[in-house]
Amino acid sequence: MNWIFVALLEPIFHAFANILDSNLANRLFKNAWLLSLIITVAVTIFTPFVWLLDPPKFFPLHLLPYFIIVGAIELLYVYPYFKALQGDDTSVATSLFSLGKILVPILAFFLIGETLRPVQYAGFLLIIAASVALTFNPKARLWFNRTFFYILLSSALLAVEVVIFKYIFTQVSWGTGYVWTVVIASAIALAALLPQLRRTDTRQELVALKKNYWLILLVGGASFLGNIGFSYAIFAVPATVSRSIDSFQPFFVLLYAILFKRYFPLAFKESTNRRSLIKKIVLFAVMVIGVILTVR
Repeated sequence: MNWIFVALLEPIFHAFANILDSNLANRLFKNAWLLSLIITVAVTIFTPFVWLLDPPKFFPLHLLPYFIIVGAIELLYVYPYFKALQGDDTSVATSLFSLGKILVPILAFFLIGETLRPVQYAGFLLIIAASVALTFNPKARLWFNRTFFYILLSSALLAVEVVIFKYIFTQVSWGTGYVWTVVIASAIALAALLPQLRRTDTRQELVALKKNYWLILLVGGASFLGNIGFSYAIFAVPATVSRSIDSFQPFFVLLYAILFKRYFPLAFKESTNRRSLIKKIVLFAVMVIGVILTVR
C-alpha cells in the first residue's frame, strides 16, 4: 500500500502544472504544439534527480521500440487535448477524457494479459463514473465534431502509453524505465523544436519564453514530480489500478482554487460556491470507495 503515497504525487503536482499550463497556453503561447515541446524539454532538466532514488541502467535492446513508442506518446497525447480545449466546451472535453480511461483495462487484457478480480474492476468503473459526473454539464451539447475526435485520440494514446509502460516495467527497474523514456521523449521534442524556432510566426512565443523562463521551469518541475507518481504507480501495481489515483486530480485543483483563488483570480476557472463544493466532496468520497475496492 505504500505505493499510493508516491502515486499521489501525480494528481497533486499534475493539477498544479495544469493550472500553470492553462495560463501559459491562454496568455503567452498561442501555439499549443510549441508549448508542448518546450515543457517536455523542461521536464528533462530535473531528470538527474532520479539517480538519487533509483539509478538507471542500460535496457535490453529488444525494448528499444517500446521505449520509443512511450516517449513519443508522452509528447504527442497532450497536443490533441489542448486542441480539444481550444475548440469546444471544457466540460465536454474533460468528461470524454475521463471516459477514455476505460480503454486501459481492455488494452491491458489484450496486450499484456492483465486481469483483475471483479471487485477491482467494479472499483475502477466507480471511479470513472464519479470522474465523469464531476465534469458533466447537462447544458453542453456533444457533437461528433473535431473536439470529440481530438479528445478520443488523446485518451486513447494515453491508455496505450500506460499499458506499454507496464510491459517495460516488467523487465526493467523503475529508474531505468522512467529515465530512458524521458530521454527519448526529450530527444524527439528537441528534433521537432528546432524547426519551430526558425519560423517567423513563433517570435512572439520566443519573447514570452525569455521573459517567463522561470514559469516554464516551475511547470517542468511540477510535471517531473507528477510523472514520478504516474510512472511509479504503473511500475508497482497493475496498469488499471494505477489509473485510479489520477482521478483525484480535480480535487487538488479545487483545493488550490480554495487556497489561492483570492490572490490569483485570473489563474483559476474553478467554481468554489457551496453547491459545487458539496457535489465535489460527495464525488470525492465515491472515488475513495472506488480506490479502496481497486487496491484490495
